[in-house]
Amino acid sequence: MTQTLGEMNWQLIIGVLLVSCLVAYVGDRVGMRIGKKRISLFGLRPRDTSSIITAVTGFLIALGTLTALAVASDSVRTALFSMKYVQRQITELTGQLQESREEFADMEQQLFESQNALLAKQQELSEIEGRLKAAQGDLSDVRARLEQAESEKNVLEEETAALRKNREELQTAVASLKAEAEGLREGLDEVREGRIVVFAGELLSQIAVPAGSRRPDVEILLTEAKNRARHFVALRFGGSIDDVEIDLSRAAEGHVLEALTGSPYRQVLRFLAASNALRGETISLDSRTHVSSSVYKAGQVLLERTFSQGLDRDKAEGELYALLRQVNALAVSDGVLPDPLHKTVGNLTATEFFETIEALSDRAAEARVTVIVEEETFSEGPVKIRLRVEDA
Repeated sequence: MTQTLGEMNWQLIIGVLLVSCLVAYVGDRVGMRIGKKRISLFGLRPRDTSSIITAVTGFLIALGTLTALAVASDSVRTALFSMKYVQRQITELTGQLQESREEFADMEQQLFESQNALLAKQQELSEIEGRLKAAQGDLSDVRARLEQAESEKNVLEEETAALRKNREELQTAVASLKAEAEGLREGLDEVREGRIVVFAGELLSQIAVPAGSRRPDVEILLTEAKNRARHFVALRFGGSIDDVEIDLSRAAEGHVLEALTGSPYRQVLRFLAASNALRGETISLDSRTHVSSSVYKAGQVLLERTFSQGLDRDKAEGELYALLRQVNALAVSDGVLPDPLHKTVGNLTATEFFETIEALSDRAAEARVTVIVEEETFSEGPVKIRLRVEDA
């Protein structure tokens, strides 16, 4: 209530009261004077004239009040002269406010629906993002599998190319083997007919060349090696050495002379058959040089083995063959050059071989067989051995 009284326009109220009092006082004074003077207006009685003046005074009071209010306050002036306009505006504004409220309600509803739709879209977006992540993971897996498949494809292509190359090589090898088999078949026929006298890779002769040999000495030894090869072939078919023709190219002969002349090492020169040769054909020589050194001393024991008692002849022969193969392998490992064709390094006379079998057969006690080198052996061989049989 205190706040309401403080907010009232006391100046306007006091002003209206003062104007009303002033107008009432003036009207009263005028009415008294007119009544005393008994003035008559418009032919009326003084009493009626006094009433009219009083009414006019009240009218003036009301008019003055309104005028004072209109002058003092814009709100009062508006209320007096524009009330209908204001009421119409209030009505219109009220309608607009109601429409705005309805629109606001509709907008709130739309906003609520939009929020629900937004939440749904957000949820759908989350699901899509989840599916997208899963799809990206699947895509990564697919890319990895694709890269692996491409790698495997490249490997398979390389393997296919290698297999094709191998197939071509095998086809070439098969063709070569067929040709070789045909040649061997023809050679076998020729062997059966007794026409081939030497085989490719067969050792025809060998000769030792001392260290520091001069060229003339090497030439003599080279000629001696050729003659040995001719003699070997002549013995093969039972002919004369003059019937055997051999061929060594000048380039090969020059290489041999250069390699052997003045060499600080003892060397051995070997002549091998370059190819199969029929009787009456010129035999092509393949020359080989090797450094030669002493491998075994005369009387050196190579191997000892104990044979059980009571061996029959066949069993003794088999075990003796096994012992000789072991000796052959040992000599090769020690540095003795084997025969290129038969891979053997030594020899044992047939007489000594069969005598040893007789000594081992049906023996009452165990026997010890000792393999002894017969003479000093160099790298070119052969290893000449003798067998000593004694009680174990």
